[in-house]
Amino acid sequence: MSSELILPTYIPSPYAFAGHSLLALPSTVQHYLTHCAGLTPPAPAPPTRATLAAHRAHLASATHRALQGIDIAFVEARRDARHEARRAAYTAAELADADARDAARIETVCGLLLPERARALDEFVARIDALVWLELEGAWTTDDSSGPPPAGAAEQQVYRDAVLGPLLDGFQRALVDLDRIVTEREEEARTPVEGVQRIPWRRRNSATPEDLNKSIQVLQEQVSKLTIQKLELLGQERDEWSSLPPTPRTPRTPMGDMQNTFEERDVLPWRKRRGTVHGKGSARM
Repeated sequence: MSSELILPTYIPSPYAFAGHSLLALPSTVQHYLTHCAGLTPPAPAPPTRATLAAHRAHLASATHRALQGIDIAFVEARRDARHEARRAAYTAAELADADARDAARIETVCGLLLPERARALDEFVARIDALVWLELEGAWTTDDSSGPPPAGAAEQQVYRDAVLGPLLDGFQRALVDLDRIVTEREEEARTPVEGVQRIPWRRRNSATPEDLNKSIQVLQEQVSKLTIQKLELLGQERDEWSSLPPTPRTPRTPMGDMQNTFEERDVLPWRKRRGTVHGKGSARM
């Protein structure tokens, strides 16, 4: 049977950079501060607290984009698990297939999605802590007249939690809202509406190759019929145009033919000029 999947929650590790020098920080943190963010020497100028806040916002935006794909896959796995659990009865073969799908789903969630989500958040927290360390140490940052930074380790922990907490809460709200939207749409699809006949839900990729071949054949027949109809319409339009009488063309009279009479112009339109018919060996004006 299907296993219930609970939305994951993330608990960050305590702040561990209080009182450390730059060289005492983890190598990944040093690399981020020096090479990725460019906030430590040989940076041209020390960062202000406004600059650090901008870096935190950039990190939050990048992490949110990284978590979107993971959260969507997790919410879809929860939806599939609910569909499996909703079935009232199974045959022996169906029960074996359901157990196999459940095992594969658990392996994907626990072996791939949740570790990848935790890794992304661990990296985010480490970089936020690096910015907090750079701000609180005070040796390389400039104060923006916002008061002295916390000095003790306990005070720094409180300050770091105040900076990090709202960012992590935003990631969790995004996951909860996504799951809520998917659940609401699922319930709307299952709720019967008077006068509306709903198409029964089908699992993705449930079509057999024979079904796909039939669908392709139907589409090809429809395209052929539309092509034939278009050709028939074009043929009818061509026949209608060919059956129309030719449109009389207005003769072009030279400007110098003003002395010709109307009778002469009716007899020899556009060829007669000053009483001379152009022909082989005739003189041209």
